[in-house]
Amino acid sequence: MTWLFLTIASAAFAQSECRALASDAERWQCEVRLGEAAISHNDLPTAERQFRAVLAQSPRHPAALRNLARVLILREQFSAAIPFLEQALA
Repeated sequence: MTWLFLTIASAAFAQSECRALASDAERWQCEVRLGEAAISHNDLPTAERQFRAVLAQSPRHPAALRNLARVLILREQFSAAIPFLEQALA
């Protein structure tokens, strides 16, 4: 239980650190890295939220597009992943 609390606290701190970055590009890259970390911990809902948040601000962000497709594939939502893969490759 303590590990879960520390993980949640660490994620909240990391998100606040991302928001404090000066440029949009730096913030988005930081948010993408948080999403990738969520994937590595098999926290697919958090990862999906991270990538969608980046795409809300930067709809053509290639890493967010690829990683959102990856999350959808891991969740076996293959048809939902296709448009994001197509956009990432365009």
